[in-house]
Amino acid sequence: MNIIEIIILIIAWLLTLTWMYGVRVKPVTVTTALVNLTMLVVTLFFTFADVSKYHLLWIIPLTMFVGVRIFTFIMIHIPILNRLVSTIGKIYTEILRIGVSRNTRIRLQQEFETNAKSIIDEWALKKQKELERTKNNSIK
Repeated sequence: MNIIEIIILIIAWLLTLTWMYGVRVKPVTVTTALVNLTMLVVTLFFTFADVSKYHLLWIIPLTMFVGVRIFTFIMIHIPILNRLVSTIGKIYTEILRIGVSRNTRIRLQQEFETNAKSIIDEWALKKQKELERTKNNSIK
């Protein structure tokens, strides 16, 4: 393993550990936790496998950006896998939050619910305005 591969592996670990810390201390979705778990598995694999670390240059971004879409698609459109995937994400989040006080966990959950509600309300308002505009255009 040359120095560039070592640097790539260190950067992959820094990204993974930073995201793990974010899952631990911030309100996150199950999808975010699952993407982080996938990054952890990929980084562990490349740490111990005798594979070129250069592959991390495309696998980590793919995991970060496409993983979100894949897990969201599974959660929305495949009800059979929804429960399994969400359970894995919740268990992973709880493992990362070992040692965090119960009050902090409750606060994180409340922050997430508040943020999610405001995002949904904004989206619903936007869709309602689009619908009204469409009705007004069709009447004219």
